[in-house]
Amino acid sequence: MTFAGKQVVNSKGMKAKEINVKLKTIDTFFANIELATDKKAILDLKRLYNNEFGKGDKTPGKERLSFFDYYDEFTLSMGAQNDWTVATFENLQL
Repeated sequence: MTFAGKQVVNSKGMKAKEINVKLKTIDTFFANIELATDKKAILDLKRLYNNEFGKGDKTPGKERLSFFDYYDEFTLSMGAQNDWTVATFENLQL
């Protein structure tokens, strides 16, 4: 931190007051996570943090695929490649 007049700023030019406000919002965010009873919200902490503090996904507009989306894609492609029967697809359905 360096002094710019009477206000303290960091290397990015943020004033001490701005830094303290940002730290307070981060502290509040984690306090809310601690109180959350929704396990999905707790498990998805990284995405929630990035959404809250402006570090969104690196590929905006592109929805992330879940395991089940990849599994469906895999079974469709392998079924087409290996000529699976309808019964095989039904057995593999989750």
